[in-house]
Amino acid sequence: MDDIKSEKMLDSKLRPNPAFSTKYSFLFEKTTPSEDRTLVSIRCMWYVVWWAIMCAYAAGYCPSWLFLSIVPVVMLRFLIANHDCLHMRTAPHLGLAVRVLGVPPFGFLTVASTFGDNLHQHLKDHHLNTKSVLDTHDPDSWWSQLPLGTMLLGMLVSPSDVSAYEVLGQYLHGPFSLWPERLVATAVMWAQYALLHHMGVLLPALAASHLALHKHFGLHKSSHATQICFFNAATG
Repeated sequence: MDDIKSEKMLDSKLRPNPAFSTKYSFLFEKTTPSEDRTLVSIRCMWYVVWWAIMCAYAAGYCPSWLFLSIVPVVMLRFLIANHDCLHMRTAPHLGLAVRVLGVPPFGFLTVASTFGDNLHQHLKDHHLNTKSVLDTHDPDSWWSQLPLGTMLLGMLVSPSDVSAYEVLGQYLHGPFSLWPERLVATAVMWAQYALLHHMGVLLPALAASHLALHKHFGLHKSSHATQICFFNAATG
């Protein structure tokens, strides 16, 4: 009986709090227009750096060991900059060109992971449900509760937020209004694939980006394991 009562109390604490995004609006609504422009510029800068490395590698100026070492770092910086842009005051109104033209290929995808879908998931689910109440049933926390070796091996095949499974899920369950962005982003992604193929670096470029995403999201999911441990200790 005590176990049932404790489970019910824990479940009540894990329910989403709709007031969270209002109470902590600084997470999404406190950037200035100047700060927004800076965040977008940083995101674009790392995209340019990514393509500069591809060009250097294709031209023979960047050895393979350096290529495989530096691409994960650049992708990590891009993903951090992209995440920062999700928190901009103007993020929901960001132009289509900025959303789709400054994004490098995210590994072996057939359809693009879009800024709009990531924004919707980040604002409406990740911060509202996951970080607000440490919901242990969301994908982030689910990955983090697996044994480390299993998690890393699984995410090598399916790197969480940018895996084919989750991207298709975003397309099926996300807002219908995002379909124009999805179609344009996918067309731009395939255009980049074609250019990389023409340069002769398509496979190493996608493999390096895929491994970079694996490392980034592996670290991110591990952070949720720490959050859950603290939560369980505090409520235990």
